[in-house]
Amino acid sequence: MQTMSKTGMVLIILILLAACQNTPPAVGIEGAKAEMSPAIVGEAIVSLKIVNQGGADVLTGVRTNLAGSTASFHMMQGPRMVTVDTMPVPARETLDLKLGGSHIMIEHMARAVKEGSPLSITLVFKKSGEKQVQLTLQKAPSLRMNQGGR
Repeated sequence: MQTMSKTGMVLIILILLAACQNTPPAVGIEGAKAEMSPAIVGEAIVSLKIVNQGGADVLTGVRTNLAGSTASFHMMQGPRMVTVDTMPVPARETLDLKLGGSHIMIEHMARAVKEGSPLSITLVFKKSGEKQVQLTLQKAPSLRMNQGGR
C-alpha cells in the first residue's frame, strides 16, 4: 500500500480549506422579537438569532419601516456598550443578538408606537442581500432591582 507524502497531504488540506472559504453564506433568522425599552420612551430592542449554515458574511445595515426612526447595531466591548457599523456573521455559526449583549436598537420611534404595534426591519448582508423580518412590539421587560436579599 502506498503512503501519501506530507506535501501531498498539505496540498489536499489547503484545497479543502480554500473550498470552505468560497462557500456562500446560508443565513436564516430565528427567534426574532422586539421589546419596548423599559427606560427610554421611543426606543426598542430587537433580539434574534442569525443562523449561518454556509460561508462567512457580514451584517452591514438595518432599516425599519417606522417613519423617523433609526436602527443601529450595539455590541459589548468590555464593560461598555458601543454602536458599530457592521457585525461579522461567521461561517457555520449562529450570531445571537439579545438584550445584555450584541443587539439591534430602534430609536426615535413616534409616541404613537406602542405595545402591539407592527414593526418590520430589513437586515442587510454583504453577501446574502436583504432579509425582512416582521415583528410585533412587545411590552418592555421589567427592570429587576436588587432587593438586598429580602
